[in-house]
Amino acid sequence: MSELNPFEDLSKRVKTIEIGGKTIKIKPQIKDLAAFIAMGKEPKNVPPERVMEIEEKKTIKLTDTMIGILMRAYPKAKREDIEVDLMENYTTYMQEMTIAMGLTTRKELEKAMAKLNEPPLA
Repeated sequence: MSELNPFEDLSKRVKTIEIGGKTIKIKPQIKDLAAFIAMGKEPKNVPPERVMEIEEKKTIKLTDTMIGILMRAYPKAKREDIEVDLMENYTTYMQEMTIAMGLTTRKELEKAMAKLNEPPLA
């Protein structure tokens, strides 16, 4: 009797995200997940004057990662067109990809967003 392969066909899984009324199918890779995780980490033992530089580099890396995910999903698309759509829907792409990769749930994200919109305490 042969053993079942618990990983069989996992590489064929596609995640679907909705952006601006478009359904987009993506297949994130482990390196993409790592870029999203790194974005959420606070820089440690870094002089305050370097924090902005580090955050900018992380944002550029995250942006390149999202473009890479979309280019792999739609190889015939022009990079410039993907960049325009990403620029117009940046926050939504970031949120939807974070959910698709399992880093958060829609409910957790909505709860965090609601907290950001709460008025400050008097």
